[in-house]
Amino acid sequence: MTYVYAVMGLGLMWAIWKSSRPQAHFVVRIIQGRIETTAGKVTAAFLDQIRVVAEQHKIQNGEIRGMYFTQRIQLKFSMEFSSEAAQQLRNWWVLHGWSGR
Repeated sequence: MTYVYAVMGLGLMWAIWKSSRPQAHFVVRIIQGRIETTAGKVTAAFLDQIRVVAEQHKIQNGEIRGMYFTQRIQLKFSMEFSSEAAQQLRNWWVLHGWSGR
């Protein structure tokens, strides 16, 4: 019986942790050079900018997530993006992206 309560407690803790994490507004993946939106929606202009940056920096695989953070959307990058590539996309995002829900 104690085992059942322990498993239920862990399940509850996981559910609380999962629900308190920032949620991705969108996910864009680069897979073998092909860019696709796998969750949410993004503009064609943003996808074009990702394509330009990926070509400049020879990024063949990677992921960009638009994460809600204090009423703003921040871009999070997988490790395939160099700091320079990520900064280029952040700069574009500040000028052309959107900031909230």
